Amino acid sequence: MEGYGFGAEKAVYYMNKWKYKDNVIALILIGFCDTVGTQEIYEKKIGKTYYDEALDLQEKGLNEHFLSDLLTFAGEIPISSQTYFDFFSKGGSILSTVMSLRNGRNFTMFANIHLPILGIMGDDDE
Repeated sequence: MEGYGFGAEKAVYYMNKWKYKDNVIALILIGFCDTVGTQEIYEKKIGKTYYDEALDLQEKGLNEHFLSDLLTFAGEIPISSQTYFDFFSKGGSILSTVMSLRNGRNFTMFANIHLPILGIMGDDDE
């Protein structure tokens, strides 16, 4: 199984939760990243969080609406209030536990994978 960027996080998650994980013989992670950590760094850099806006839209039933800043995700792409809330909620998300590179420890999902893993990094941002 191969995953690139955000797909690498999905691949690690699937190898822990997916019913077909026993059919996989190796894992290739290309340009893997810490999505939650990347967003935390971006929000610190710009001095604001999108959590309150995402929560407000959620409470109004506007889950699929883009957040007001079209470069919400790490200053690069728009995301919906539901995506923001699911990925970056203050209570934490599954995503925050998959590839917690920002913590430098607690790689539980990796420890559960008993296959060869090839990881390829691209640059400092990945």
